[in-house]
Amino acid sequence: MYLYNVEHTCGTTAPHYQLLKQGESFAVHTCKSKSTRNPLLKWTVGEGALNEFAFSPDGKFLACVS
Repeated sequence: MYLYNVEHTCGTTAPHYQLLKQGESFAVHTCKSKSTRNPLLKWTVGEGALNEFAFSPDGKFLACVS
């Protein structure tokens, strides 16, 4: 899953990611570039494809089904 910010432009070249944070069954990668551009982050959850996700009513949590 990728995180975008509507205020930033998309890059013209393929992004290169570096590991930002990792835990049991998840990893968050950040885009390695000098300027801020989309996509900002790449989230890997579980082993397979991400089938569904939902945010909590307050927007603080994300539930994922893979």
